[in-house]
Amino acid sequence: MKNALLLIILSLAATVSFAGCAGFPSLPRVKTDYVESLHRPIPENAPAVHTWHGSRDDLKTYWGDQAVTVTAKAYVPDDWQQAGDAFWSVTGASGEGKPLPFLGVIHRYVNEFGTKLANIVPPFDLNRISDGLYIVIDTGIELEDGRVIRIQPTAIITEIRGHRIMPFRPHVRLFPENETDLTPAPEPLRTPQGTPMAVD
Repeated sequence: MKNALLLIILSLAATVSFAGCAGFPSLPRVKTDYVESLHRPIPENAPAVHTWHGSRDDLKTYWGDQAVTVTAKAYVPDDWQQAGDAFWSVTGASGEGKPLPFLGVIHRYVNEFGTKLANIVPPFDLNRISDGLYIVIDTGIELEDGRVIRIQPTAIITEIRGHRIMPFRPHVRLFPENETDLTPAPEPLRTPQGTPMAVD
């Protein structure tokens, strides 16, 4: 009797374990109308619009393994001073063709206590954001003597569930359509040889 009960318990545990591993919910197809309304379009007469592309196919998400592609365009005016001053147009999709809406760009700042903080601009209402994967851009814009000398953006895939931004935020390296001193390609990834270990 004990052996039969043990067999039933083990069988149920295996079934639950299998369902947890293979039974991921499908990536939602989110509506883009609200987040698209947050962004200013790139001016038609913009003198210089830069374009980048990037992709990854190894994301381990709440919705299972996902591949993503990202295209980013930006017009950075000469008087750019901080995140939010540039005009961005960003599109993304999963490997299934589901859209990954663009939320905004990262604005880093230091508060009155000297603590380094960051937020996403423009601001948005998390209560209006449905569950899914979204794109946030780390602009990688650098100034020197008040002049923009480098634009090297990175796309951050951001998971939102239950109207909260989750810790899962993998990066997608973006490569410029036209590589210049102003828009250089990201440095090649170099993984050192060794045995992996957990870092405290």
